[in-house]
Amino acid sequence: MGRSFDNVDWKVAEAEFFMERLCVAGNAFPNPEIEFHLSAFVSAARSITLTLRAVLGGAAGFASWYAVREEQLKNDPVARYFLELRNFTQKTGARVVNRIQGDEIRSQFGRILSGRTRRNWFGHSGEALSPAPDMEVGAAAQAHFRTLLEIIYDCYVDFGPVIDPQQRYTPEYFARMGWTAEDAEEELGFPRGWTSLSRNNPAEIPYRFQMLRQHSGACGINDIFARHLGRTTPHPSPLPEWPGEEPGGWSQLADGGRVWIPPALRTTGSAEGDIAAYIASLGPSEAPVVPSQAPEARADADYSLFRVLLAESLQRMQAHYFATPIAGSSRRAARERIFCYELYHQLRATFERESFNFMLGGELDKAGHPIIRDGMVPDLVVHHPGDMERNLCVIEVKPVAGRKTGFRKDVVNLLRFVTEYSYREGILLVFGRHRRGQSLIRGRLGAEIQELRRAHVRVLWMESAGEPPVEFS
Repeated sequence: MGRSFDNVDWKVAEAEFFMERLCVAGNAFPNPEIEFHLSAFVSAARSITLTLRAVLGGAAGFASWYAVREEQLKNDPVARYFLELRNFTQKTGARVVNRIQGDEIRSQFGRILSGRTRRNWFGHSGEALSPAPDMEVGAAAQAHFRTLLEIIYDCYVDFGPVIDPQQRYTPEYFARMGWTAEDAEEELGFPRGWTSLSRNNPAEIPYRFQMLRQHSGACGINDIFARHLGRTTPHPSPLPEWPGEEPGGWSQLADGGRVWIPPALRTTGSAEGDIAAYIASLGPSEAPVVPSQAPEARADADYSLFRVLLAESLQRMQAHYFATPIAGSSRRAARERIFCYELYHQLRATFERESFNFMLGGELDKAGHPIIRDGMVPDLVVHHPGDMERNLCVIEVKPVAGRKTGFRKDVVNLLRFVTEYSYREGILLVFGRHRRGQSLIRGRLGAEIQELRRAHVRVLWMESAGEPPVEFS
C-alpha cells in the first residue's frame, strides 16, 4: 500500500468540520455562509471515497468489497443527490439553499402554516438534479456523512491489519502470516530483537507486540466514530503490567499465572523452581507457609494490581463519557466531572469484583485534616482511611484540551501528595482526542516527564473509549 490511510482519516475529519458548520449556520436569505459550507462539505464528502480508492485500490479483495458499497451509495437517494450536487457546484456554480421557484412557493408556504418549516432547505438550483432530500440541509449532511462513515468503519474492520497498526501488530496476525516479532520490529524500522528481554521466553511475545503498537500509531478518527456511530475500531485489550524481574516484583508462571516471591528466595531463575526449592528447604514437620511481604514489596504489589484494575475499568467506559452530546448541536463536549463519576463507578465495581482491599474516595475533601493541609481536593484517591502508611494512589483527571493553569495545579497537587503525604504514586489521567495531543499535554505539565516519573507521578492519556491508556515516558 503506497499511500497512507491517514489520507482517508484526514478527509473524514475535513468533511465533519464543514458538516458541523452547516448544522449551526443561520437561515438568512441570501446566506453566503451556508452556501460556502455546503460547497466545501459536498467536495470533502466526495473526496472520502475517492481517497479510499486511491489508497486501497491495489489491496487484495478491495475491488469486490468496494463494489458492494458503491452500489449501496447509488441506491441511496441522499447519497446520490449529494454526488450530483457536488458535480454541479464544482462545474456550474449551482446554489440550492433556500431557493424557491414558482410551483414550490405553495408547498413552502404550507410548511410555514403547519409549523413544519425548516431553518435551511434544499431549493431549486436551475440544474437537472435528482430530487432533493426532504429534510433540513444540516440534517441531510449529517445523514450522508454517517453513511460514508459507516463505509470507512467497515473498512477498518475488514482491512484492519492492512491499514491500522493497532490491528496489524498482534501476535495472532503475524503468526497467521508466518512472520515473527523480529519481522515486525524490522518492518517498523527497529533493530531485530529490539523489544526482547529474553529470546527464550514465549510469554513476552504479546508484550513485545504491545510495545510495538505503542510506537506505531493508531486510527486517527476514533473520536469521530465514537461521536457519530457510538463505537470505535477494533484493537487488542491492554495486557497486565509486565511482571519484570526487579526485587519485590511479580513472576510469570508457565500456565500464565503470576506469583510474588520475596527477593531472598529468588535463587533458581524461574518461579516454579523458586517455589520448589523453598518447599524442599522446609523440615519434615514444617508446613509450607508463605513468608509475609515486607511493607515496600506489598505496596509495589498493591500498586501493580491497581494499575491492572484501572486499565480494566477505563476499558469499560463508553464513548459518551468522553464527549457528552449537547442539545441543539452536533458537537460534543468533554466534561471532567462526568468522566470522573463514571470512572469512580467502574473502579468501585472492579474493586468489589476482584476483592481489592482498598477504599476508593471521590473528590475527598481534606479540609480540616490534621496532616494534609491547604484544602486540596483530589479527584480520586485509593487508600486506607486513617492509615498514612497505606496511601496507595491519588488521581487527578483532565480533558486533553483543558487549560494550562488547571494542568499545572493538578501536577503540583500530585507532587505534594506523593512527596509530603506518603502516597505511593500519583497519576494525571488525561482523556480525549486531539491531533496535537502528545505535544499539547507535555507543554501544559510545567515539568519534564522524566522528572515527574522520578517523583512517582505518572501521566496517562486515554484518547477515546475502548483504547488502552498510554503512559508517557
